[in-house]
Amino acid sequence: MTGARPADAPPTPARGSLLATWGPVFGAPFLWAIHFAATYLSLTVACDVGGTAAMSAAWWRVVLVAITIVLGGAAVAGGVIALRRWRASREGSPWTRAVAEPESIDEFRWLLGVLLGFGFAAAIVLTGLLPTVLEPCPSSA
Repeated sequence: MTGARPADAPPTPARGSLLATWGPVFGAPFLWAIHFAATYLSLTVACDVGGTAAMSAAWWRVVLVAITIVLGGAAVAGGVIALRRWRASREGSPWTRAVAEPESIDEFRWLLGVLLGFGFAAAIVLTGLLPTVLEPCPSSA
C-alpha cells in the first residue's frame, strides 16, 4: 500500500498555494505600503510641479482618490475572504471560544487576516483622505 497512512497518524494539513495561504495575512499590509508610497510620490510630484495644467490640484486629488479606492477595496476584499474562511473553519463554535481558543494554525491565520485586512483598509482610507482635505504642499511665502 503506497501512500497509505496509519490509522493513528495525525491528519496532514491541507496544502494550498502560497498566495491563498498567506495572502489574507500579508496582503493588506503590503497594499498599505504600496498606497503610502504612491501617495507620497503623487504628492511630491504635485507639489514640485505646482500649477501647471497637467498637474493641477484637482488632478492629483483624483489620482489619490482613485488609488485609495482601488487599494482600499482590495484590502477589504482580503478581509472578507479571510472572514469567510474563518467562519467556515469555526462552524458551530461560539464567538468567544472561536476568538480565544483557535484550534489550528489555519484558524489563527484567518482571524489574523480578518483583523489586518479591515485594520489596514481603514489606514488606507485615512491616509488617502487626509491629503485631499488638508493642504499637503507648503505655501511658498
